[in-house]
Amino acid sequence: MKLSLKLLFISLAVALFFLFLFCVNGNVGFQSKNLNYWVNSPPYSADPMDYDFSIHHSIYRSVLGSLVTNYNKSEIKGVIAESWDNDQNNKVWKFKIRKNLYFSNGDEITPAIVYKSLKRAFYLQTKNGSKDFYSDLEGISKLKNMNDLYDGLSYNDDEVIFKFTSPKPQFLEQISFGLYSIVHPDNYSEKDGQWNSSLDAISSYTYRIKKIEDNSIKLELNPTFGYSIGPKKKFETIVISWSKAFDADIYRGTSLDKNPSNDYEFTGGVKSGIAFIRCHSWKDPQSVCSDLDVRRKLRNKLLLYLKEKGYDVSTSFLPKGVKGLENKEFDLESNLDNSNVSLSFRNFTNKNFEFWQDLNLFFKDKFNTVFKNDLHLKDVFNDLNTDVKKFSVDLASIVTGVLIDQPEEDIKFMIQSNSGIRIPDETGNFKKLVSKETIDVNKINNEIWDQAIIWPVTHFSNGLYYKSFIDISQLNLVQTPIDFTWVGKK
Repeated sequence: MKLSLKLLFISLAVALFFLFLFCVNGNVGFQSKNLNYWVNSPPYSADPMDYDFSIHHSIYRSVLGSLVTNYNKSEIKGVIAESWDNDQNNKVWKFKIRKNLYFSNGDEITPAIVYKSLKRAFYLQTKNGSKDFYSDLEGISKLKNMNDLYDGLSYNDDEVIFKFTSPKPQFLEQISFGLYSIVHPDNYSEKDGQWNSSLDAISSYTYRIKKIEDNSIKLELNPTFGYSIGPKKKFETIVISWSKAFDADIYRGTSLDKNPSNDYEFTGGVKSGIAFIRCHSWKDPQSVCSDLDVRRKLRNKLLLYLKEKGYDVSTSFLPKGVKGLENKEFDLESNLDNSNVSLSFRNFTNKNFEFWQDLNLFFKDKFNTVFKNDLHLKDVFNDLNTDVKKFSVDLASIVTGVLIDQPEEDIKFMIQSNSGIRIPDETGNFKKLVSKETIDVNKINNEIWDQAIIWPVTHFSNGLYYKSFIDISQLNLVQTPIDFTWVGKK
């Protein structure tokens, strides 16, 4: 009897030991059903029209589907579009809409709904004065309200059709952008296109919103969507939090950041990221940014400071690997008297890491600086939508990026669109340069340096810090920040 009890206890101990190993190794078991993703700020809208802000990418890229996606590592994949075709030298693009796809509320995703969603996006973009590929849709000038018809966008029982006045060979890349996600008509006004759902959105993709809390949003797999794409072993729930105390499994980072611990691996693409400072108040005659000579001296003094600190700074706005870009740096010199300079500054980058901390210290130690840490990035860009006399901040540090091998469309978007970073054009030269058939990236780069409203700081790789149980082998790391559709479990 005693021997039997002893053997029982030994067997139980061994079983518990192996159970422990099974649960801990690779974080499998209960933890593997959920994924924790950290972001550095809260969202303020679910509207794809606010897609410029990275928090929108992080939450809603996996909730709102597009015709096609470029988040797959190997190739562009159809999502809401089953297939596509183009003719007339890339002037006509036809997308066959996949059958039996459904929104998270059970409504079918039809060509008519896709058409209305895209029409809304083009209408709102055109209304606010933006220019992009949709500016070349046939008859787009007739689009004065949501109900107007024009030849450039149409649909039938199976397809959505785009007709352009000029070739669009990069259209698949362009239409995959989150700005053109397909949204349900209940989420916006069919009269004027305005978003009416705050942070909520009816899902048209692989995940749906389960719960919205003060410091987090929880996503769960969307069982009604009707099409399986990406890794087979997906996470059942994604918790996205902006709480500093949040225990993250994965988060967006850059090659400039320091790895917080051995628990995380970092993986990133080429150095296509751009860190820069925007002289936001350059139109205000009372601001230091209004004086071209002071702007140039301030910029040069900052770059010299960071260079002396040992950082790999760059005087080139465009990354060195951009196709056609000359490998050169501009001269740096500055004799600015610090004592008379007063300004306000907002750092929208990750202030937890050394590079960004030293950038903050430059403004703290060298000038009479007011730090506007509570200012939201949308407030900065709202200044550009109104004829303000007093800007919300003088200087703002921001990050963006371009496609290294195809920079032209990104550059056009930065200059012509009323979305994105909106490169200012004090002289009108940018407008002339992007209106030409071939964009001279060197002239663009030189003009950015000469106007000194946008200050290049450095370049970096965008990427992800993630724990070992996460599989990102199918995720395209060039596209930032993330689409959880392409993230799986090992």
